[in-house]
Amino acid sequence: MVLRNSGSDWGKTHFRDALMTGLLEDWDIEKQDCRPAHVYINGKYWGIYNIREKINRYFIADHNEGVDKDSIDFLEHNMIRRRGSARHYRKMLDFITNNSLRESANYAYVQTLMDVDNFMNYQIAQIYFDNQDAGGNIKYWRPRTRDGRWRWILYDTDWGFGLHDGLAYKNNSLAFHTEPDGPSWPNPSWTTFLLRKLLENPEFERKFVTRFADHLNTTFHSGGVEYKIEELYQNLLPEMGRHLKRWNMNEEEWRVEVNRLRIFARERPYYTRLHLMDRFNTGALHTLQVNVEGGGSVLVNDYVQVDGRMPYEGEYFENIPISIKIVPHNGYRFVRWEGVEAPAEMGELTLLLKEKITTIKAIFEKYEHPLAGKVIINEISANNRQTGDWVELFNNSKEKVNLRGWILSDLKNQFTFPNTDILPNDYLVVCEDVSRFYNTFPNAYNVIGGLNFGLNKREEKVELFASFGAVVDSVFYNLPPSDSIFTLSLLLPSLDNSDAENWEIRYGVGSPNAPNPYFLESSIRSLQKEWMEIGMAAGVVLLCLVLLVLRHRRIL
Repeated sequence: MVLRNSGSDWGKTHFRDALMTGLLEDWDIEKQDCRPAHVYINGKYWGIYNIREKINRYFIADHNEGVDKDSIDFLEHNMIRRRGSARHYRKMLDFITNNSLRESANYAYVQTLMDVDNFMNYQIAQIYFDNQDAGGNIKYWRPRTRDGRWRWILYDTDWGFGLHDGLAYKNNSLAFHTEPDGPSWPNPSWTTFLLRKLLENPEFERKFVTRFADHLNTTFHSGGVEYKIEELYQNLLPEMGRHLKRWNMNEEEWRVEVNRLRIFARERPYYTRLHLMDRFNTGALHTLQVNVEGGGSVLVNDYVQVDGRMPYEGEYFENIPISIKIVPHNGYRFVRWEGVEAPAEMGELTLLLKEKITTIKAIFEKYEHPLAGKVIINEISANNRQTGDWVELFNNSKEKVNLRGWILSDLKNQFTFPNTDILPNDYLVVCEDVSRFYNTFPNAYNVIGGLNFGLNKREEKVELFASFGAVVDSVFYNLPPSDSIFTLSLLLPSLDNSDAENWEIRYGVGSPNAPNPYFLESSIRSLQKEWMEIGMAAGVVLLCLVLLVLRHRRIL
């Protein structure tokens, strides 16, 4: 733990860094938790300090399920080694330097070396914050495994949100963070290198602009940010007078600094959108309105989830396509779109907004798929470093089922099944990498690869959809932390797999294309019991015969 005096924000708001990192609660990014506390040194009041997590190998392991704290590469600044080695990172930079990321194959390879989505979120946050000191505070790490990828840690953002400039909300931080010839501080060329190179790739550029727009409509929406500022302000308000008096500071000046945060929150989205429009061929800004009716939700750009509780409205760019996917709830199916011409069976739309306002609506209706509870998720292997992640299905029906066009999803990602069958009372495994899977399970017989998303070991929702959008099966789990390889196994295929009590954790690599251990063990026990009962019955009959014979001899 670290007791921090708010860093460069000392004597100003006293919660600037806590605000910025606290806004990213649902982002896939490592950041320090924060809690204010009164500090006394030898009994003397020393004011309010922020309790922060210390960023070290323990922090990384605590924030990343399955990561071994003693087997990581951990660097900071310009490849200064904190733990492990810089060799992998240096090789990655060499590849990016010598190969154009405009080529899709080169970009795909880089995605195996670094977590591109994590880096994208990290850069978007720093740009929105206008963190003028981002180049000096960089920490990044990877698990030292065959497929370990580099990730970035967000910390020490004090120089953001207008620390030294009341008009900082106007700053073009996108240009600042992509400057090829910035000064030696605060943005030397090595700090902007990765973002500049990645933006050469059209796919990354499109996703970067779209993700930025999503965040400006949600996380960085001015109303939500102002609410967070007010929450932190009210939390400190009863205690701040004592702290300010201790250090001979003025309470009115503190309030002025907090108000600077509010102004930044209100004005920043407008100017950030202008900077995106200036840098990229985005076209004009248009408004998207999304509504949902019935039992389901939709995903906008695989990020924003919208259900029937509240409509969604966001600003997007005319030339950047938007994806919208349906997610039916259990017992419902998708019926049709309203506001856009699209066939009813089209569960995913790609839209270009050409009107000032585009309003669409997804309609769902009650529906029970005939194979619900029949084709089921039977075993799950999450974050498996040995085989890659995989999911096993079981066909508990009496008919062969063709899965062509069916979808396996974790809500934000989806895998579409090819033309493949699953026989009655048989299994099908969907895995990330078939060759890795067969290395561990050479006797597996019904396996398809290409699973394009990983599964979380702690918490996940996995759903199986039929080709026309009805839910066939749905499993949610929330597990205690574990560093071991394990599978989540359904006890019996006849049980309700939506009930957590019907699952068990089995340590080891699992039993794909075979009955789960409990099912096998219970079947053997049942058979043993049956044979024991038969044996006992036969023994009783034999004993009766012996007694009859003995009785007959006595009579004679």
